[in-house]
Amino acid sequence: MLARLDKIPGVSRSRAECSGHYFLVELTDGVVDGVAARAVEVLGHGARLLPREEAEAQHEARRRGEPWLTAREARALSFVEGRMLGVRVSAGVSKVAGLTAEERERLAEAVREEMFAHVERIYAGLTPAGRFFEAWPHIAALIAERCAQWVDVDRMSNLTSSLLAHFAPQRRGR
Repeated sequence: MLARLDKIPGVSRSRAECSGHYFLVELTDGVVDGVAARAVEVLGHGARLLPREEAEAQHEARRRGEPWLTAREARALSFVEGRMLGVRVSAGVSKVAGLTAEERERLAEAVREEMFAHVERIYAGLTPAGRFFEAWPHIAALIAERCAQWVDVDRMSNLTSSLLAHFAPQRRGR
């Protein structure tokens, strides 16, 4: 998304805070006309210019040290997140799926590899950037395919369902 914003004529650089909810578009000196409308168009459904008070709150967070990332920095952060998710998912799923410590490490690597592949698909424009949780069922199925090479058939179904459920929305009252 940031790379697409950076290609808008009149944009010198764009940044996003770490959740990817807010974007800052820095303009080339003297260029203003049409840039905001084009940026909102690139950002898509639900994008809007912030009212002054909301914008000031975001600028204040940045001034206080909150990182606002460029396209290159956001891509690097995506890879860090892929590694972190590998550890998190494998820890959460391994007990339920009956994995050994060695298998848990192999699962962490499979998650990392699929998360990296997902990031690459996004940056290549092959997959919409959307929200990660929307893509998780597909990613989980790809992870399960990798694991099928070394997880026995008796545990594979449990591993697959545990992977799919790991980021499933939680229902109230459960």
